[in-house]
Amino acid sequence: MHAFPTERGLTIFVQHTHWIRHAAAALLGVAIASVPMKAPASPAAEPSVATAESKPLSRAEVIADLRLWRRARVDVYADLALSYQVHVAEYEKALAEYRKLRAGPAYQAEVEAVRREMDQASQ
Repeated sequence: MHAFPTERGLTIFVQHTHWIRHAAAALLGVAIASVPMKAPASPAAEPSVATAESKPLSRAEVIADLRLWRRARVDVYADLALSYQVHVAEYEKALAEYRKLRAGPAYQAEVEAVRREMDQASQ
């Protein structure tokens, strides 16, 4: 009995482990592909934001929306909540605040402020 594998035995072992690694990678790919993914919540998913069927947002509206997103501090927690699928209670609170701002008079006031700034910059 050999204490060390023969060259032929080592070659067969390497060939089999190579096959096993490929099979494991393929199974992992199938497993990952079969996991249902939850669509992340984002400002684009909000009904108040323009969709393909509605009119496109103006530059002032987009800037105002971004300002409200940042004012509510959603941007601080969005990376953890959306990219890493980590539940962050602060993100949920910030998102609720953003929705409230976006649906209320703060949005229109911000749009008007952005328009004034754009007019001043163009003069």
